[in-house]
Amino acid sequence: MPSAQDRVNELRRRLGKAPSGEKRKTFAGGPSQQAVESRQAPEGLSWMLGPGMTRDAFVQRHWEKAPVHISRKNSKYYHNLARGLGSIDQLWDRMRSGEVLPHRINVFRCLDKNTKETPAEPLRTWEEVKQHFDDGWSLQWLQPQHEDDCLSRLVAILESQLGSLVGVNAYLTPSSVQGLAPHYDDVEVFVLQLSGSKSWSLHPTTEETPLPPKAQELPRFQSHDLRLDLLSSPSLTPTLVPGDLLYFPRGTIHYAPSVGTEPSIHLTISTYQRHCNYELVQKAFDEAMAMMWTQERYLREGLPLGITSLGADDSALDHVVSKALRSALDAVKQSQGTSLALQAIAHDFITCRNPPLLKLPRDSADSLCTLPPASRIMLPDPSILTFAIEPPCNPDEEETVAIVHCMLNKRECHMLGKPPPGEEGEGEEEEEEEEEEEEDEEEEEDEDGFIDVPPVVSRLLRKLCDKSPRVPITAAHEHPERLPWASCHTIASLLGCSLPPSEAHEATAALMHLESLGIVIVQRPAANASQPPAKKKKKMGSSKKSKRSQA
Repeated sequence: MPSAQDRVNELRRRLGKAPSGEKRKTFAGGPSQQAVESRQAPEGLSWMLGPGMTRDAFVQRHWEKAPVHISRKNSKYYHNLARGLGSIDQLWDRMRSGEVLPHRINVFRCLDKNTKETPAEPLRTWEEVKQHFDDGWSLQWLQPQHEDDCLSRLVAILESQLGSLVGVNAYLTPSSVQGLAPHYDDVEVFVLQLSGSKSWSLHPTTEETPLPPKAQELPRFQSHDLRLDLLSSPSLTPTLVPGDLLYFPRGTIHYAPSVGTEPSIHLTISTYQRHCNYELVQKAFDEAMAMMWTQERYLREGLPLGITSLGADDSALDHVVSKALRSALDAVKQSQGTSLALQAIAHDFITCRNPPLLKLPRDSADSLCTLPPASRIMLPDPSILTFAIEPPCNPDEEETVAIVHCMLNKRECHMLGKPPPGEEGEGEEEEEEEEEEEEDEEEEEDEDGFIDVPPVVSRLLRKLCDKSPRVPITAAHEHPERLPWASCHTIASLLGCSLPPSEAHEATAALMHLESLGIVIVQRPAANASQPPAKKKKKMGSSKKSKRSQA
């Protein structure tokens, strides 16, 4: 019979986490939760659209339907982003200092308007990248939110609002040059023009495929380079100048030469890559088939001998497949397969999304000693976490519950998935290993965004979600005074009077720990908040492990 710890470790393995007590690989690089500069990107999608179009109007008229060009006649609209990204010299400075390495820059050009050309050999120095730009090649800077705080904040807010991963590329194109051949992408695209100008041409379909026009909409994968002479008539031909926005759905064929005498710099903010009903149905089917595997022996039986031979009779297998599909449909309905599939999608999103940049003090756990019953508590952004639940092996056991959150994700890995070569030094690895040896198991679980909690905590967090204001976590921490505290739970109303004292104590400790991570926000009564910090620290104790154990 597996122990409770064995079940926890198995749950962690299924989620791609290291079992408790094992060493984990951590990546060296810039801090993922450093203090945000004073300049800040405004609030996500509504800011990108501007005052002339509401979010609801955009979703109803354009999202996954039709492109739109928003001309602002305000070249300074993106000034917060342009401070760090709006000049080619800023990229040279970052590359010269080693902040941006050459492998993060793609180089290409399109001389005949039809075919993309790339260098014969990878560029290994920033001088080579600069020389190619001077010679008329376009540059694609991959995921600049790794370096720019303002852009990273915008990405984190958009991911909270959209519930899907958001990637960014910066395109730097010399004057009067076309970088890419006509093609379509598998993502929803927002183009933010920072400097210079580009003349875009958007086409709904191509004759290069036998698919009818409707079947070409919202593709699952991006295209190869497409022939210009086989494109349909353009649906939109805007010229973007600084401050403008262009949106087009996935599947929209596009190309864009720069115009004028200045180089063009724009950002493409992309989202909803393979984030559609197809993925939901596929995951629900996978969940159902996994459950049926243990229940239906016929699914585990081998295929008939020689069935793959040319001319073999496979008609008997039609019944097997039909039976399995009908059973899978019933299993989805009976076992909440749709909910399980959504949980799997949420887990993939949360473990890969950009971490919020919060101004949390390093000793925030030390400053928290109690949760007075009159304190108000909220979970402002439910998109930052999900639950991993393992059913009990025996009826008399409780389910195993863990919180999976994004607060400690690695910013330098966002949308790239691995550390850049050369940024992972041996000395840093040794130092990290020594630190890990000193940490207890609970701290290790925190570091990878995986926290084991008693089942009562998951119930309390779901209760908090019912009154969540759905505010992106970054914005909520920056302006807690704007949150609707009057409608939130107090600690007393959240815990109620039905919890046994031991569970109430566990729940309170867990909530305090979630507060130290920034997942929940607490508004304590004024009298308690005015107590000197020194008295609070005295109650918590001074040793690192004692503080962690109390949390």
